[in-house]
Amino acid sequence: MDYSLGALKLLCIQLKNARQAPSPKAFTLGGILFQRAWLQGVLISTPSSSHSGGEGFHLDDGTGVIELLLSGDLRNRNWETGRIFSLGFSFLFFFFFPENFITCFSSVRLCV
Repeated sequence: MDYSLGALKLLCIQLKNARQAPSPKAFTLGGILFQRAWLQGVLISTPSSSHSGGEGFHLDDGTGVIELLLSGDLRNRNWETGRIFSLGFSFLFFFFFPENFITCFSSVRLCV
């Protein structure tokens, strides 16, 4: 983790416009290089809910929806839809799905 890079507060729609940078495990948005980001939104589905259809959690901030994948023991917590989340995370892996959902994994194991 390079803490000299920015930690941006982003909307989902902005995060979807971020692109992987040439430097390892970093992304760029509007010329700003970053590895960490903050998002805030409402959890609209979990892997156990009928709306998820997979392993992901879906976060809606009013500008878009992103899919988040938690790993380890955080995945096993009692997550409830309708909760408001303000989350910080760092990217280890990042790619786009055809449905324009973003999937990311976090070094802090909380990716959203």
